[in-house]
Amino acid sequence: MHAKSFSDSVKFACRGIQLIARSERNFRTHLILAGLAIAVGLLLHFSWIKWVVLTMGIAFMLVVEMLNTAIEFLVDWQADGTYSTQAAQVKDMAAGACLTTALAMVVVGVFLLWG
Repeated sequence: MHAKSFSDSVKFACRGIQLIARSERNFRTHLILAGLAIAVGLLLHFSWIKWVVLTMGIAFMLVVEMLNTAIEFLVDWQADGTYSTQAAQVKDMAAGACLTTALAMVVVGVFLLWG
């Protein structure tokens, strides 16, 4: 579907976020962890710069997870049920991007807590 207006684009984007939140366990896990990180920030009275870093980190992790899921869906759609080494490698690379981002966000969290 092609968006006819900006509001259509926003509607489609919100539908995509709802879809991934309903269908993907890892995305829901990231949302729960984001909520916990926000709660910790509130309890520790984060400075505005720490809130900026936390917000960017949460957004980055969620975006990478969304892109990973989109890549997996696209690869699975193109694979037509047959095993493909290249398809498996693409999915592994996308998953690796998620893992790398998650590990980086743990390091950022440590810096936020003890920095």
